[in-house]
Amino acid sequence: QNSQNIAVIELAGDIDLAQLTPLTKATVSNWTPIGTEDAPFNSVLDGKGYKIKNLKLADVEYAALIAYAGGNAAVRNLTLEDVDITSPKYAAGVVCTVNEGGSLKIDGVNVSGTIVSDSYAAGIVFDASNVEIANCRNDANITSGRAGGIAAWISNAKMDNVVNNGNITAVYGAAGISNRYSGTISNAVNNGKVISESTEPAAGIVCIQLGAVIYDHCFNYGEI
Repeated sequence: QNSQNIAVIELAGDIDLAQLTPLTKATVSNWTPIGTEDAPFNSVLDGKGYKIKNLKLADVEYAALIAYAGGNAAVRNLTLEDVDITSPKYAAGVVCTVNEGGSLKIDGVNVSGTIVSDSYAAGIVFDASNVEIANCRNDANITSGRAGGIAAWISNAKMDNVVNNGNITAVYGAAGISNRYSGTISNAVNNGKVISESTEPAAGIVCIQLGAVIYDHCFNYGEI
């Protein structure tokens, strides 16, 4: 709940949410996403190489480990293992959205499991500007209206050394790395199968450019 003061939060070991908060018929989620629009997460979460396992979210509009970030937020050195995330609107493994004027750095973060939404979904970040994503991997299978393996809608961004291994399926456009994007992408690899179920595009790296994009050493090996 520390939303007003910058802090550095470090994991001291693996966390298995399935053991900490067993699900019942009345509870479909075992996690409350961090941050709100009025009080976004603006600190540093350092996983120290540890894992958060079995994070489950259902029927949450901004569904992710962190719903809203702001200020100079950062997440690093963390694995989200076997997430099970569904949303009627927006979903991501790590951060759903960054408030206007904020910035975000994600470094050394991996996600696996399943992510499903009706609108937009991504393995790492759904919606952000002024974001840097480095040394990250998505292994989660993603199904949504519009989807990207690493990101869904980010601008003024920088990506380096990112890999998508998950299968990406969307109704209105899908991409292995980012559905909508502007900025630079270097050393990016898509290995997942990418499916757009409509006439909107499917792509190994970027589906739709929001502005200028510089591609440097980007490779697609997945079936499009």
